[in-house]
Amino acid sequence: MILFAPMIQKTFRNINELITRLYQDRRLISEMFQHRRSIDFSRDDALALTDESRLAVLTGFGVLREEGNLLEIEESYLQFFEEVLLANEEITGSAIADQLELLKENIKFYLMERENPLRQIKYIRKVKRSLRSIAQLSARNLIDLKRNVDDTFKNEPNYNIKREKLQKYLKNIDEINRLINSTQELLDNENATFEHFAPDEELTALIISVRIELNEVSHAIIEQQSVIRDYLHRIDRQDRMVKKIRRLKMLKDQFLWKSATDLYTVLDGKTDLFLDPLPPVALRPSLSFLRQTDAGSEILDDARKSIAKTIRTHTKGPGLLTEGDLNAEPVIERYVDPDALAEIFFASEKDLFSFVMEHEFEFPQSLEQRLVHYTVIAQRYVDRLEFTGEWRDFEMLSYPIILSAK
Repeated sequence: MILFAPMIQKTFRNINELITRLYQDRRLISEMFQHRRSIDFSRDDALALTDESRLAVLTGFGVLREEGNLLEIEESYLQFFEEVLLANEEITGSAIADQLELLKENIKFYLMERENPLRQIKYIRKVKRSLRSIAQLSARNLIDLKRNVDDTFKNEPNYNIKREKLQKYLKNIDEINRLINSTQELLDNENATFEHFAPDEELTALIISVRIELNEVSHAIIEQQSVIRDYLHRIDRQDRMVKKIRRLKMLKDQFLWKSATDLYTVLDGKTDLFLDPLPPVALRPSLSFLRQTDAGSEILDDARKSIAKTIRTHTKGPGLLTEGDLNAEPVIERYVDPDALAEIFFASEKDLFSFVMEHEFEFPQSLEQRLVHYTVIAQRYVDRLEFTGEWRDFEMLSYPIILSAK
């Protein structure tokens, strides 16, 4: 039986060892940090800047992570470098929110230690630290936001991704602005948050400084918000312009086809039907196949069963006659023979329309019925009629003058 020992991450023994190792491979780490958003930094690229043993140490101690033939900086180190160098690409207010909650918590603990002034000193230091952190994080987010917005607008080639990123930055601004407003409300003079604190000149000066800095950051964020909206409008205008240019190019190409080629002349002279759909062709088996093969016999049996099933399903016998059916009054159908009517017309000297309108039928005929008789005679006796090409009006109708052919 084979036992697999769990993989345990090696750790540096002290800060000096960590700094020394990072300094020795500073070229490699710097190059990888510059390409941190790409996924094409290979092991061969790393070996051009260091050797196998030193690379194994960096991966073994968790500074670098190796996946297949690719390398990248571990998240903890990458986050540290981005925060220190103010190079964050992910803008979020979570760090400010954490510091704000920590500030409220330390204020509450400070007030709970009213009977122990010495213990209150510990919490007043934490309060000051949280205030400084909130101001620094807000300013850092503003710097990162400006850089990322400009970089996205200028360098992102994909229109949809560019728009999505800018809209995400607008949401981040709303989140950060909300946290700044919450901090400002906490530090407001009208708020009784610090009225029970012991007099502390450093805390008072720090509160004033933080309020001023947060106010400046808030105004700058509002300006950046208008910049992002302007970028979005410019992107939309550019997209509409590109669509118009493509449309114009297409129209220009069509014009060039007409003026510079004989394409339309050639197509006009063609009568090919290669684009028309093919008519359906029924495949009919031969009688010899149906009579002399087993497959043909099976086809005939299936056809008989299908026909018999259809007849049994859809055929129903007539119902019983009721007393009302036996005593029903006869229906008199008034029928006009169009052939007889046509012979009368041929013997007259009138045009077809006037004849039909003036003829005295055995039964009264409406205008619609007379028009039907007119149409039936004109369709059945084309060879015996003369179409003069003259038209006349009758009420709201226009009709051709049709005479009997001599």
